[in-house]
Formats: sequence, structure tokens, C-alpha cells
Amino acid sequence: MKFYVDTSVWGGFEDREFSEWTIPFFKQAQQGKFVIVLSDVTIMELQKAPELIRELTTSIPPEFMELVNITDEQLALADKYVQEGALEVTYGEE
Repeated sequence: MKFYVDTSVWGGFEDREFSEWTIPFFKQAQQGKFVIVLSDVTIMELQKAPELIRELTTSIPPEFMELVNITDEQLALADKYVQEGALEVTYGEE
């Protein structure tokens, strides 16, 4: 089983409101009960996170992590959505 884990889930590890669920989730990931899918975008966003959260990504054995990279095609599709008004750029706007 694989789970895509975005930045908010990683950050939830340290958040009192969500740690009840995220701490056991990451412990299971460390034990290899499933694979965490991590995107290059999430890695970039986590560089700004507190040290504990950045270190959490390295606490999971590499064989239980899968890195995916955003493609030019995906970026072009996202730009098209914004141009057509289906989405608005509200975070990470450059």
C-alpha cells in the first residue's frame, strides 16, 4: 500500500491537533507497513519546516519511501487550470 503524504501531514506530526493520528501513522511507516510517496515539491516545502519535521523524513527507511518528481506536463496543466480560472494561485506564488 502507498500513501502520498503532503506537507501538511508531515507538519501534523508536531501539531497537537493532529499528532494523535500522525505520530502513529509515521511509526507505522518507519516499520514498513506501507510506502510513503514523497514529491520533490513537498521536499522543497519541508526545507522551511522545523528541524524535527525535516528529520522525520530521514527516519523512514529508504525502501519505504518513493520519490516522485513533478513533470513539465503537470506544470503546464496546472498553468492551464489557472489561466482558465479553474484554480487560483494563492500559495507559493512567484
